[in-house]
Amino acid sequence: MILDHIDNIENYKGISKNMDTAIDFIIGNDLSDFSVGKYSVDGDDVFFVVQENEAKDVEEGSSDTRNKYIDIQYIINGQELIGCAPGMLLSVVEEYNASKDKIIFVGTEERRRLTECMFGIYFSEDEHVQSVDDEKVIVKKAVFKIRLITCRSIFVCVTAFHKHLYRCLLERSKIMKKIIVAVDGSGHAVRAVEKAKEISKAFGSGIVVVNVMEKVPYLTEIETVIREEQKENEENKKRSEALLVETKAALGEFGDKVETVMLEGNPAHELVDYIVASDADLVVLGSHGVKGLGRFMLGSVVSRVVHHVDKSVLIVR
Repeated sequence: MILDHIDNIENYKGISKNMDTAIDFIIGNDLSDFSVGKYSVDGDDVFFVVQENEAKDVEEGSSDTRNKYIDIQYIINGQELIGCAPGMLLSVVEEYNASKDKIIFVGTEERRRLTECMFGIYFSEDEHVQSVDDEKVIVKKAVFKIRLITCRSIFVCVTAFHKHLYRCLLERSKIMKKIIVAVDGSGHAVRAVEKAKEISKAFGSGIVVVNVMEKVPYLTEIETVIREEQKENEENKKRSEALLVETKAALGEFGDKVETVMLEGNPAHELVDYIVASDADLVVLGSHGVKGLGRFMLGSVVSRVVHHVDKSVLIVR
């Protein structure tokens, strides 16, 4: 899922031919001039529907996903909350309906607010719910449907999107000199490192590998307990050091472009503070991590990073 302002929509050209057709139409037309109804741009490959409805109550919303189309949804007037979540975290309540190109889910999604002149791009794997709000407001929006021809085209489209995302990031930052990637020993963090490698190869970026060691606090003055806590912290530190050494070895081809940093303290706070103070152009995080002293649960800090850091963040599943 992509959420952005309409002024930036041209940055997303290059994902697919049909996507370019839709974006060119959006750029070249004032969508507020269109009344409620369905409009063709390129037959069944690209068309859009102008809707004007009252936003549902937050509790009434259910999410859906599509198999044949990518959506671009542009807010003409009003505002709405958008919910999105991985399908694995939701429950299917209505199986795939080919005529509607829709699967219905229920569950808990993360909410984002879209206001006038903002748009969302929803890919086939993005389970999403729109037009929900705490207040009953009228929302007018244009929903563009962009056809994916085959299952293979879905793969090609997503792959092209990743490449295009890198180009967009490069254009916005002019040159991507430094990437921060957080590690905690989880599989998601390993994949985040692999993604950082891909980007570094494309742009010649330096990579900073960060691990946060969560220290065991000294909550007592009993000497024997303190010694046990000190021992735990020493073991945690050794694990963090070993993880950083292992990760740096996996990035050996980049030589002195790789730097490792071990932080101590609350994972969410320490990581955010470090990123804010850095001159990094991109932060790469795994979506979920593992629990355990010396290894922070990465998924629990991703939200804080996204909301408190003014840098580009790439989350890897």
